[in-house]
Amino acid sequence: MNRSDPMSAVIRPFRTRLVLYAAIRALLTALTAGCFAWGAAVLMGKIRQTDAGSLPWTAAAAVAAAVFCLALIVFFPSRKETARQIDALGLKERASTMLALRNDPSGIAFLQRNDALRTIDMTGTRGMRTGIRRLSVILLLLALLFAAACRLVPAAWFARAADPLDEVWEQVLEMLREEEIRLEERGEETLAGEMQDLIESLEEMDRENVLRAVGEINGTEEAAKDAARNGEADRGAMKEMLDVLEEARRALLGEEEEEAAEEGEEGQMQPGGEGEERMPGMGEEGEDGMPMPQDGEERGDENGMGPGSGEPGMDGVSRQTEPVYDPISGSVPYGDVFSAYYSEYLRDAEDGEIPFEVQEAARAYFAGLDQ
Repeated sequence: MNRSDPMSAVIRPFRTRLVLYAAIRALLTALTAGCFAWGAAVLMGKIRQTDAGSLPWTAAAAVAAAVFCLALIVFFPSRKETARQIDALGLKERASTMLALRNDPSGIAFLQRNDALRTIDMTGTRGMRTGIRRLSVILLLLALLFAAACRLVPAAWFARAADPLDEVWEQVLEMLREEEIRLEERGEETLAGEMQDLIESLEEMDRENVLRAVGEINGTEEAAKDAARNGEADRGAMKEMLDVLEEARRALLGEEEEEAAEEGEEGQMQPGGEGEERMPGMGEEGEDGMPMPQDGEERGDENGMGPGSGEPGMDGVSRQTEPVYDPISGSVPYGDVFSAYYSEYLRDAEDGEIPFEVQEAARAYFAGLDQ
């Protein structure tokens, strides 16, 4: 419609009222969405146990602005909607018919427009349905209650139980960082670089992979020893670094070593006493103090095998190749042997002794073991 057209001048007050009503509806909708967004951001910060800072207000403002623009577009009255609202005042479709026949030059259309304009001019805007809807108010109240509940709910409700392994891991990282600073102050760039690489590996590693972390520590120990042998690092600094790495390894394997020690004590053969159980394959002791083989077995010194060891031994002593083998309980702590193998694999991979196509399978193998 042209602004100079009498139709536009007559309809303008009605449409202005409808535009203001649409703006109010859009504002209420935006406030509702902003309150929900603010409460959700606050609640998310408490769930994640982090300081949300200004994020809730930023999220609420962004959501409210976007919703306001979208709602204003949706609620903005069109010409047909304005005519329909005018007809609802008792004009009996005069406004809608006038809008439909606005381009009709016939005499009947001319008479209809004049009648509609006269009737509309005599009708006020006071009776238009532009009140605030009850649903909009209810939704806004619910949004305010949700925001208040999210603000008042204690963050302790979402706090997870402290994992001792996480605390140990943080202590180990702090210990290694302090050692890195000391090495840098002493000018041991090579050792400090190795320590930095270890810290970065542990920070990126899943904290459940304790054995893999121990393997990384073992690899760093070997690298520090090589640096001292090649004259790239001072031996005193290297020994201090090894002490720190040993303490870190013990901290990570503390619980596993205690469990392994308890299992070893339960299965260990205690000498002396009546009714004691002997290890399989062992009989009475001979004159030399060594256990006598049972029937059907040969002595280790006769066949070149240590008693029960499965490895050659001329003097009857176990010839187990594992340095962590316990000759009394006959057990090998899994954590120790895994870390030894894994550190050896890391060294061989760095030296290029393991083909590239095999490295992926090896990594998958060790990852499967460290579960």
